[in-house]
Amino acid sequence: MRKIKKIAMFMVFAMIASLFTFSPNVFAADASIKVQFFNKNTSADSNTIAQCYKISNTTSAPLDLSTIKVRYYYTEDGNQDQSFWCDSSQMMNGYSYTPLTDEVTYSIVKMDTPVDGADHYIEVGFKADAGQLEAGGSVEIQARTSKADWSNYNQADDYSFNATSSQYSDWNKVTGYVNGTLEYGVEPTGSSPVLDSTVTPTSGTFDKNIEKQADIPVTMTLNGNTLTSIVNGSYALVEGTDYTVSNNVVTLSKSYLATLKEGTSYSLVFNFSAGKAATFTLNVTDTTVPVVTGTTFSIGTMSGKPGDKVVIPVSLKGISSAIAGCQFNINYDPSLLQVTDVEAGSNVNNSDLNFAYKDFSDNGYVRFVIANLSLKSGTDAVDQDGDVAYITFTIKSTAAIGKTPITFSDSKFVDVNEKIVTTTNTNGSISVVTE
Repeated sequence: MRKIKKIAMFMVFAMIASLFTFSPNVFAADASIKVQFFNKNTSADSNTIAQCYKISNTTSAPLDLSTIKVRYYYTEDGNQDQSFWCDSSQMMNGYSYTPLTDEVTYSIVKMDTPVDGADHYIEVGFKADAGQLEAGGSVEIQARTSKADWSNYNQADDYSFNATSSQYSDWNKVTGYVNGTLEYGVEPTGSSPVLDSTVTPTSGTFDKNIEKQADIPVTMTLNGNTLTSIVNGSYALVEGTDYTVSNNVVTLSKSYLATLKEGTSYSLVFNFSAGKAATFTLNVTDTTVPVVTGTTFSIGTMSGKPGDKVVIPVSLKGISSAIAGCQFNINYDPSLLQVTDVEAGSNVNNSDLNFAYKDFSDNGYVRFVIANLSLKSGTDAVDQDGDVAYITFTIKSTAAIGKTPITFSDSKFVDVNEKIVTTTNTNGSISVVTE
C-alpha cells in the first residue's frame, strides 16, 4: 500500500512539472533584475502585439521602479503610426499588492540600424512616483501595441516574439535595464540601441585662490558605455594625473585645474565608447586679492628728556596705488611714555570723516583706522607720500635714560581697486636723554 502511495505521489509531481516550461537562466549572477515574458497572442499574423512582462528584483535592496525599463524588439511591417495600451500592471512585494496601471510609461522607437527581426523596439517603464520594488518583489505588465490602420504584424520573424510559452518564462530576447545599463537579456546582434552617456553636473567653477582650491567630482551615467577620454581643446587630460576615475565618478584634479587661466570658460569633452560625447563647462575664477608692493610705512625717531612732550610722525612713502583704507597699531612702553595727543597727518584728506584712533594705554598701543569713506580716488584716498598721523608722547618723569622702541603691529592696507597693499615697515624710537 505504501509503495502505491509513493508511485501516486511521483505521478502527481510529474504532472505538475509538465505544466511548466523551464529555460536556462539568462541573467548574470550579479544582475539586479530578471525579466520573464510571454506573448498573449501567439498567432504568426496578428494586428496586435500582446506583451506580458514580469520583472523581478534579484538584489537584496529596493529598486526605484522609475529606473527600470524593458524592451521588446520587432519589425513594424509597414510605416503606419502605432499605439500602445497598458491593460494592467501590478506589483507584488511579499503579500502586498499595488496596482500600477496608471504608472506605466512607454515609447516606440525606430532603430537607426535595422537588423534581422527588428527595426523597432517598444520600451516600457514607470513614472517617477511609481514607488520601489522591494528585494525579491516582482511587477507585472500586460500591454498591447497596434498600428493605426489595424493591419497585421508578421510576428513570426520578430526578434522578441515568444511562441513557445503561454505563461511567464525566462526569455532573453526581451531586455531589461536599470539606470540605462543592460541587466538582463541579449540585444539583437548589430542593433544594440546606443544610449548616450551623460555627466552630472554639466558645469562647475574652480577657484584658483590657494585657500579655496578643490577637486571637482563629475558623475557619469554611462548607459552601458565606457569613458575613453576627456579633452580640453587640443589637450587630452591624463588619467591618474589630471583626473581619476572611481566607479562612475570622475574627479578632476585641482592640481590640473590650477594650471588653467582665470576668467576663462573651458569645455571639457567626455568621450565614450559609443553614443554622443558629453560636455562639462568649467569656469575658472581667482578670488585671491591681488597684492601691490613698494610702499614703505615708517615711524619717526625722536629724543627728549623726562617730562618732555615728543611728537612722533607716522609716514607712508612709495605709494603706487591710492590707499582707500588701512588699520594699524603703534606700540609703546606705557611705563615710560604716555599718549597725550593724536592728530591726523597732513596726508589724510577730510580727516574728520576718514581718521579715527583709540589709545589702549593699559596694553601699550594706539589703534588707527584711516578710511576713504567717500571712495573718491585722488580726493579722500591717501595717494601721496607723506605723514598720516602724529602721536604726541609725554616722557614720564620716572623714565630711565635710554632708547625705548615705537613699533608697528597688525597693519592692513587696501587700495582703491580693492587690492592688498603690502608695506615695508620701519619701526621708530624715542631716546630718553639727560637734562
